[in-house]
Amino acid sequence: MVTLLFGGGAANACPSGGTANQPEASEEANSIPRNYLRLYQQAGQKYGIPWNVLAGIGKVETDHGRSNLPGVKSGENSAGAGGPMQFLQSTWNAYGVDGNGDGRKDRYDPEDAIPGAANYLKASGAPEDMRKAIFAYNHADWYVDDVLEWADKYAKGNFEVGGDNGSAAECEPGPQATGSYPPARSAPRGRPWAPRTSPTGCAASATRSRPCSRCRAASAATAARAASPAAASTRWAGPATS
Repeated sequence: MVTLLFGGGAANACPSGGTANQPEASEEANSIPRNYLRLYQQAGQKYGIPWNVLAGIGKVETDHGRSNLPGVKSGENSAGAGGPMQFLQSTWNAYGVDGNGDGRKDRYDPEDAIPGAANYLKASGAPEDMRKAIFAYNHADWYVDDVLEWADKYAKGNFEVGGDNGSAAECEPGPQATGSYPPARSAPRGRPWAPRTSPTGCAASATRSRPCSRCRAASAATAARAASPAAASTRWAGPATS
């Protein structure tokens, strides 16, 4: 089996307007809705982040928008997170983008939410320090592991963390990104984070000590079965920006 090694480090960072050498899609990636797969790949290319990492986040968060739990297609969950990539409104106000150029930034629209997630990862240290950026998205080691596990499944070959800082897409010079994708701003450090329950029903302690096999096979059906008081412990939702 071919191994795809994505090495970290500042030398691999994509400058504004650069393009990223992205992994090929595996057969497993065919399970992703076509419009979501296209959006993951486009956002990954524009922001210099492996598209399959974005897909891993989309899978763990809401099964690529297919979950029927509160806060996915409309409204908010109990902690105020909403949309297919599960943004708090305050975080979305700071990092959301108008991905489709319709003049609105809508966290429920995957055409905005997916590039918004890429923008937030970029501001949080990706691609130079991918694990740190994913941890910033959700403060739980098991979450980082699950996202990277799905990223590996969606890439043809093995997607492995390499280098000192984590996985990163190698970059080449490219045309300037269009105006609907602004340069990423730096994410705040040391800010309070708001707890929420997982939209996919994952049991959610902020440690790796609890099994999360449900997360790895998350779907709307398994989420409904897992959404019990015992399973609805605390997880992290992102920075509560002012």
